[in-house]
Order: sequence, then structure tokens, then C-alpha cells
Amino acid sequence: MSIPFNITTGKGTTLTREVNSNSVLYLSSYTGMPVKLSVDVDNLPSSYKKEFIVFEINNKFLLKGNNVEFNFPIPGVYKITMYNADQNGERVESFTTYLTSFNYITDTIVPQSQVSTITNNIVSNSANNPNLCLNPYRTISNTGLWFASAYNTYPVHLIRYNTWQLCPSLSAIDYNINLYCDRSKSVDYLKEKNYYTKNLLNYPIWQFTTDGNLPNGGQRPTFINTLSTTSENIYLTYDGITGFVSTTSGTNSIFCGTSGSNYFYFKDDSINFSSDLLYFTQNLKDIPLTNYLIDNKTVQAFSQNLPITNTSSATLSAIITQNFPYSIGFSYNGLVDNFPTSIFNGTEYPIFIGIKDIFGNFLKYYPKLTLVSNSDPLTANTVKVALLSAGNSPSGAPNIYLPKDLSTYQISFSTYNLDAVDVDTLSSFAVTTLSADFDPDFNFSGFFNNITISASYLTTSRSFTFNPGILSATSVISVNGVTNNIGGLNILNYYPNNTVYNINKINEDFDYTGTLKSYAFMPSLINQTDLFDYFFSYIAGDESSSPNEFGKRVYEKTPNFVSNTVDLDVSNVKELYGLYDEIGYESKNYDLVFPSNLQRYIDLLSISYNKLIGVDTGYNQNYYSDGNNDSQFKQTNLGTQLTNTSIISAGQNIVIYQYFKKKYYTITPTIVPISTDLLSAYASNNPNALDPTFGGLSAYPLSGYQNNWNWGLPTDVQWEEHTDQNEFYLQTPTDVTSLNKLESVVDWDNFLTTLSSLQHNEDLYTLFNEEGGLAEQYFENELRKGVGLL
Repeated sequence: MSIPFNITTGKGTTLTREVNSNSVLYLSSYTGMPVKLSVDVDNLPSSYKKEFIVFEINNKFLLKGNNVEFNFPIPGVYKITMYNADQNGERVESFTTYLTSFNYITDTIVPQSQVSTITNNIVSNSANNPNLCLNPYRTISNTGLWFASAYNTYPVHLIRYNTWQLCPSLSAIDYNINLYCDRSKSVDYLKEKNYYTKNLLNYPIWQFTTDGNLPNGGQRPTFINTLSTTSENIYLTYDGITGFVSTTSGTNSIFCGTSGSNYFYFKDDSINFSSDLLYFTQNLKDIPLTNYLIDNKTVQAFSQNLPITNTSSATLSAIITQNFPYSIGFSYNGLVDNFPTSIFNGTEYPIFIGIKDIFGNFLKYYPKLTLVSNSDPLTANTVKVALLSAGNSPSGAPNIYLPKDLSTYQISFSTYNLDAVDVDTLSSFAVTTLSADFDPDFNFSGFFNNITISASYLTTSRSFTFNPGILSATSVISVNGVTNNIGGLNILNYYPNNTVYNINKINEDFDYTGTLKSYAFMPSLINQTDLFDYFFSYIAGDESSSPNEFGKRVYEKTPNFVSNTVDLDVSNVKELYGLYDEIGYESKNYDLVFPSNLQRYIDLLSISYNKLIGVDTGYNQNYYSDGNNDSQFKQTNLGTQLTNTSIISAGQNIVIYQYFKKKYYTITPTIVPISTDLLSAYASNNPNALDPTFGGLSAYPLSGYQNNWNWGLPTDVQWEEHTDQNEFYLQTPTDVTSLNKLESVVDWDNFLTTLSSLQHNEDLYTLFNEEGGLAEQYFENELRKGVGLL
């Protein structure tokens, strides 16, 4: 006898299958999808006990009762058996079938190497594509084209699809894709850098990075071998046979997996026309699939394009083709174009001179360069370099720091058109030491708003350069019999070996020696000049000493105690972290131990720029004069007194003084209509005073005043009475350049604050904060002094 039972799958729109025999039922249920098992009790024989219905799953799980649900935990073939009993409770017969359960979305990695193919909604555009979601081989190959030593123009996007996983750590977060390059003639930078730190720059290397390089090396790459991805939930609406996915959860949908993406850049220094092979793998080993595979029916059920595997992978063939030299670049370490933007007089700097492409990447497969002196002729694969001054000599030519001018060597460029070059050649660098030693006591010439220099096809500019110096190089490159001249220019800051434009904090002006002298009244002590001027000044300093001398350092801590410890805006870094701890605020930990001189700058430069430097005064109404003010500060905003014939202009403030109130107040004249004979006559004689937009006068005589001009004067009197009761003056705006900044941490009155000469310069913010600017100068100067390089 055969008694059918029903298997209902899906959510919302459902599909019911009737089981009549022991066979594999290819009902593509989804992992985690609730499946209802039921039987029509009216079809049971009268001798059966209708209350006794048991479903068994894989000879392990018992589900008692009719219309019960079971959630398949993982993909596999499930044996489903229904048991019945007679009225006495004895088992009478069983009915068995096999149900195939697989994941709707397959673990897949999809590389896309062109920006135009990247979609905004990964799931909506790709997840319903069976070639992606149900790809039986779980690998997708593609081909990209790279120039050697250059990051690819467009990033490679990796899009992953992962089904719902039993392991919680893989179900929604922390999906990482491992990156690897095979078949390259270069070495793995991340793997080898610890062993070849000093020499790796001489070898071609391959790298993955998340950011690539901006033109001319403007961005520092971050090297990676694992790429983290975003995570976006995927939901399935399924009727038992077909379904569709979405990133939005609905009433009749269930969570079925995640999708995510990220991108990377790749660079290989070696040419490889047969292509590098980029591997992308994802380890899903924690999914316990095999424990639930039963009998040999697994092989039969999944032999049709639906294998169960624990890993997903993809490959991308990267053809590395030849790149062309464009210019000469200067590097501090031979890896990127990163020669310091600032150098100090009297210091030596290692310098790598190499061939660059148009985007600033060093090309490592051309022959090595040889540095020659400027008196020698340029031959194939040689290079000359000089450090020049941007200042003008009496002849108008640049002054030379060292060694000689390169003007006799004309720099030109033409595009290479070469066959494949020897990619096993070591990096094309010339390595030397730059001795920046112009003159021990040269005069610092300040900053320049803009410097632009040219040499043949090369032109380079830099704004706000301090005492600009120019690194200049020219070279002849010869490969396979083809030669060309290329060159390089780099503008940098050239500083003396001491700090320029120094800053001092308020209360860092204490004169320890002078204070001790003031305490001495006995002639025998007062006359002890050696005691005060040599001994005490050596021990604790005087007014000219560094702020970190004992006397100044101890004194500053006392009057600045409150601001240093409890003022969030200006407190020292260590105390700031103490304030964070009090309120339980967590921040990145920069509370490290630094040498005292360096710690002082860290404490100062951690203060916001406006708070550190201060603000200009906005007060411009100093009109009064009394005996308490010094004469030079009296009525600084009260300008020339006006008469009837004085001409006033719209927008230029004037000051009115009222005799009976002894009060000054300020008004701003506006454009006025030509409403009287006096104003009409003035307009006829002064057509330039007519405003073309409003049709009135933008300049006019003071005696043309009308009572409707809203100057705050009585409206019921004539002009003659106004002149009897008031005086009229031009306002002189406050000259902020003659005043120190207000509410600043910097002590602008301290003669050691040499930045005072720039405190009102409109470019000070840029000068202070730009790369190679004043803030960096303070740090680098202290670092070099600390390690004995200055």
C-alpha cells in the first residue's frame, strides 16, 4: 500500500510535491528554508491511528505530528521517512523519499577590471545571473593590461557572493579575500621587505595596494595581501523551483547570503608579455558540509553542475607591458618619488636618481644609471645632478649651491619605441649623497609666494617655498641602440641648520638669571658677574635660552598649570588623555613618550591652528581721548574731519560726534538717488560718480545730506543745524598688522618668537600647515638635532 505525504517549500507562494515512492526528489529547497511535511489524514486507512504521525530526517531527527516544519541546516541530500501506527500503537508502514537541498547563491568571486562595468547595486544587477550565482566551477577569469612599474589606471573591483553560512563568523561580516601574484619575474614586496630592507629597491617588486599613486607620486600607497570587503545582505523570495534575490527584506523572503566588494591596484616592475596570474581566494573551511552527506546518493544528486566545495576563487591574467621614460625623479629610499620637501644646511641626504614615467612611477627595468660630474660629458645611461638656488645673482642667473650649473646641457625628450628590454636588469638608479652645505652663515631669504622654473620640455611650480632650492638633473638613456635625453626638476625648501620662524608659548619668556640678579642687594653679590652670567645662566638659562631650559621649563608649568591640564582646547597631550579617561572617551592612542624638545612641539601643534595663532582684532571704534590713554593709542580710528565740501563714498565709514551727548557713532554711507539740485549738479560735473547698476551716486558732497538717509540725525532740522551740533570724520580702520594676535597661545611679544613677522600674513595658514611648511620644519629640525644630523 502506498500513502502519499506532501512536502511544501517556499514562503508566501508555495509549491507542494506529493511523495509516492522511495526516490530522490529534485526539489531545490534552500538552505534554511522552512519545509512543511504533512499528510492528508483522510487518506489514511481506518485502522491507522491518525494522531500518530512521525517524520524522521536522516535517521536522526524525529518530528512528531502532522504539518510540521523542518529547516535544513546546510546543503545536502536529506532522507525523509514518514511512520504510522495502528490503533494499538504498533508501527505499520513507512514511506521514504530523498530531498535535495542546495544554496541558491554559490560562493563566488567576480573580478571586474574596468570602471564602466562596476554597478552601483551589486545584487540587483548581478545576483540573479545564473552564470554568477550558480557558477559550477566558482572561478571567473579575466585579463587586464598594465604598464610595468605603474599602478593600473582603473582599480580592479572584486565582487564576492557568499551563501548563508552555518558558521556565524562567516555569515555576515569579516569576509576577506586573499591576493597573490604568480608567474611574475619580480619579488613579493610584503614577503621580502623584512629580509631585503636595504636592497629591495634594487629589485623589481610586485605589490597590491588599496589606493595606488596619484600623478607625480602625490599619494603614498598602502601595501596589502588581504582585501576586506563590504557586506550587503541578500534576501531570497522562492517558490520551490525558481526565485529572485534582492537587498531588501520582504514578508515572503528569507536571508540567503551576503554580497560585498572592494578594489585594489596592482603594480609589477617587470615586463611579462605572457602575463602574471593574479589569484583571489576565499577560505570557507569552517562550513561542516561532509557530516551531513548521506549514502552514495550525494554523488548522483550533485553531479549535475552543482558541486559542494568549501572554497571560492578567481583568477585575473595581468599582461605587464613596456612603459616609457618621461623624466628624472628624486627619491629618499628608491621606492617612491619622496625626496624631502625641506632640507637643512649642513646636512647630508641619501638621494636616488631614477627614471620615471609620466605618472611619477620609477621604472626599474632600464639599465642602471651612473652619476658623473658636471665637467664630464653625458654618455649613454649617465646622469648629472646639481642643487641650485632660486635667488638671483647680479648677472640674473641662479646662484649655485653645488656643484655647477647644468645650463650647458640642454634637456629634450621624445617618446621611446623599443622592443622588449631585459627585465632582469637591476633597477635604473644612480645612488649618491647630497651634501647640503651652502654657507654656514648664509642669510635666510624668507618665503616666496610662487616659484616656477623650466628646463627644455620640463616646467614645475611650487607655491609658498621657503628659501627655494632646485634639484636639477639630466640624463641620456640608451636601450637597444635608441637614445634620448630626459631631465628632472624639483623645488624644495632650503633652511639654515637652526629653526626658522620660531614660536614661543605665553609664559616661556622667564629670565631665570635676571630674576636672581634682581634678588641680590649686597654689592659683593651684584658684582659677581661670573656667578650670574655664566654659572646660573648655564644651569637654568636666561631670557635668550631655549624654552626647554630648566628655568623657563619649570616657570612655564606654574602660571600655565590650569590651561595645560584642564583646558580641552590647549592642554598638553598627556593631560588631554587624562581628561578623556575621566569621561570614558576612547581615542586613538598617541600618548607616547618623546624627548622633551619634541614633546613640546607635539603639545603646541596639537592645538588647533586658530587657537594657537590667535585672531586679529575686529575693534575699529577707538574714538575717545582721555588722560588714561597713552597719546599714541588715542583715537586711532578717528580720521580726517570732514567739511561741507568733503566728498564721501558709499561703503566708506564715517564717524559722527554729537556735542550734547558727547558720543561717537559710526554710519556707512550708501548709494543715494539724485533728488536735489545740488546732487544733480554734482552728477553732471562728475559722471564717474554715477553707479550704473542702481542709477544713483556712489560719491557725493557731505553737504548734500538729506533727512531720509537714515544717519540717525534728527529729521526735523536743516543741514546747518546738524553742523552746529555734530562733527563729521572719516573712520580710519584698525591696522591689525601693528597689533599682536588676540587670544593666542603663542606669545607674540616674545623677541624669540621670530614668526611674529608673519603673524598677519594672509598666507600664514598655508605656510604653517602645508607639506614641508613650518609645522613640519619644527618637527624635522628637532628630530635631526636629536639624532645628531644637525
